[in-house]
Amino acid sequence: MFKALHYTAAIYVRIQFQFRDQRLLNALVSDSTRTGFWDGILGLGSPYKSVILSTMNYANNSFPFLDNVFSAFKNDSNYFTLHESRFANGTTSGGNFAIGETSLTLVDVANNNISAMPTLPVIGHAAWQISLDGVRFDEELKTEHLTLSGSPTVSANASSAIFDTGYRYVLAPKELVDAIYHRVPNATFQTSVPGMSTGGYGVPCDTKVNFTFVFGGKEYPIHPYDMIDRVDFNSNIKCVGTFVYTRENATANFTLGNPFFRNVYAKFNFGNWSNAEQDLPSVQLLSTTNATQAWLETDAMNRARAYSSNTGSATSTSANATNTTNSMNTNASSTNTDTATSSNSTSPTNTDTSSSTPSTTASNATGNANFIAARWQAIRRTALEVLALP
Repeated sequence: MFKALHYTAAIYVRIQFQFRDQRLLNALVSDSTRTGFWDGILGLGSPYKSVILSTMNYANNSFPFLDNVFSAFKNDSNYFTLHESRFANGTTSGGNFAIGETSLTLVDVANNNISAMPTLPVIGHAAWQISLDGVRFDEELKTEHLTLSGSPTVSANASSAIFDTGYRYVLAPKELVDAIYHRVPNATFQTSVPGMSTGGYGVPCDTKVNFTFVFGGKEYPIHPYDMIDRVDFNSNIKCVGTFVYTRENATANFTLGNPFFRNVYAKFNFGNWSNAEQDLPSVQLLSTTNATQAWLETDAMNRARAYSSNTGSATSTSANATNTTNSMNTNASSTNTDTATSSNSTSPTNTDTSSSTPSTTASNATGNANFIAARWQAIRRTALEVLALP
């Protein structure tokens, strides 16, 4: 139909456009892409403060990939959509990511219900960051807010959340994390947990917790199964809570990672990041989780997860469809970068960060559609990261 970069469980790409001389950053060290099944990171972020764009003195061919897509198709809606999914055996990829279109399987086209969801305006230019009404926990709506000295765009009486699908967990205020897991029998705080820079709660693998986020007056429940995860402590598989402490210098109360995106279908409207008087960037969220059904099925899902662990399954049953590894520095959610870790980058994310000093290279994108399609066919697990847009 028109431009679309799309993938589902089968991992396929439908691309009907190409760009010449797309500028990318070339990582100069072998470990720059961490430990994932990809060669680099293709950003889906705003051009605002893009490293490549500023380095190339704002030349036309130095704009980020997604900005080039939208510039080439000015008459089409400039948004992308995504959903992360989980699988019982933890070995099959899935989920959905598309540019300029919505999923026919996740959205009722007749009612267009994702577009009917509240439009949540983005705060400032630095990230996909929006205001949060509150959270529902223990059958009570909690709207207490924290004052964040590092976030001048958020008032003292409002909470905010940053979206980061590259992060395995959810960063939340310490008081809330303690309240969630303190009451779980036999829960203990662990100062050292794989993938958690601030430590986290070790919990029994049959733990069930009800938790809901509230945005724009709508409730978005988190499946109890996603409130805990398996981690490997030196070949000893244990379960931990997926909500961990927000950093002291955080610019948002929450950073919503994989546990959140397994429970929503998200539409990111790119808008116009440079002109506050025009169409502003915004987010729309459609809940995909029935809280009542989720609670009833969690016991069986937890047992399946424990069985998978005991039988030596190589992949966590809570692995998500679009990012099965903690592939980036978790500090990236509060930074502003827009670079690709490899000149062969195909994994879409909201930031492109390199662990080495990059050098700018030009890539002739003639036949780019075939190249990207081949790359995506080769990816068995994809790091899809929509995080803080620097």
